[in-house]
Amino acid sequence: MGFPHYRIIGNNYDSFNEKIWAASNAILQGLGDPAAYEREDKYEVEDVLFPLFEKYGVRLIESNVEQDYLLSDTSDIVRRVRRRGWAPGCRIYTYTEKDRTTDIEHEKIIDREKYETLLQEKDLRRTTLKKKRYNFVREGHYFELDHFLSGKKKGKRLLEIEKATKEQVVELPPFLNIIAKVDRKNEEMARIV
Repeated sequence: MGFPHYRIIGNNYDSFNEKIWAASNAILQGLGDPAAYEREDKYEVEDVLFPLFEKYGVRLIESNVEQDYLLSDTSDIVRRVRRRGWAPGCRIYTYTEKDRTTDIEHEKIIDREKYETLLQEKDLRRTTLKKKRYNFVREGHYFELDHFLSGKKKGKRLLEIEKATKEQVVELPPFLNIIAKVDRKNEEMARIV
């Protein structure tokens, strides 16, 4: 748990063929296949009471995330690099390209050297997004709770869940105070000008 795009293929599908499709799509997404559409819901959360996680038997994986947006040759493609760390020396680096017109996202794990090389292409109109991320599983679903430490949403918290289909309904954790469903993109939160 805590790995980018962690997937749980549960038993909440109408047919076995839908479950096979979900498992196949999860594998393709992990391999960076262009058929990997991003299907997620985001919710603004206030006043997280961490003792409630323990009360509900939910284990948190905490990490620090730094995300930078890169210059792109076209306005249709969003490029970013991300560094995520759990403890000293425990880091994972990713490079992502997302097509705004199709919501198709290509993400791959890169090494530190490639990360630092790509970081030289940083879009200086955007700030580095720093966030504390808490990953957890509840009722067979994988959640990411981000506490923004920089950018336009500094101090805000967003809960994100990636879904197998856009239509999938996920019960939100009762121990979180959900303010509203939001349609914000991280790239907008990083914009300086």
